[in-house]
Amino acid sequence: MNNLKTAFLFVLIFATLAVQAASYSVKSPDGRLEARVNAAETVEFSIYADGKPVIENIAIAMATDRLAFGKGSKIAGARNSSKNAEIANPFGVAARVPDKYNQLELDFSAFKLVFRAYDEAVAYRFVSRLGN
Repeated sequence: MNNLKTAFLFVLIFATLAVQAASYSVKSPDGRLEARVNAAETVEFSIYADGKPVIENIAIAMATDRLAFGKGSKIAGARNSSKNAEIANPFGVAARVPDKYNQLELDFSAFKLVFRAYDEAVAYRFVSRLGN
């Protein structure tokens, strides 16, 4: 009887761990903005400013005639990177503008989801090779 209880408990714990979402985050270079991404059956993100929620648990997906990005997708890998450079600006007052951000790239095999955290904002985009 104890073996049966132990086996049931093990299966319950394993099933709980398997259902939990994978969580990732990226912060702005000054550390004041943060995007938190949870990926399970759907992909959701939240934005925090100075540790306080601005928006929470926003589901994102994109449907095309070839693939539905973000629904039922499994993450194959994740990578963080940073950039601190300048961009030439032919318009406006400044000839060069800063291009400084931290990036989180989530690889779903068929597509990637990229989040960039700047000091002023957070942005995301889907990247794929479906057109090739």
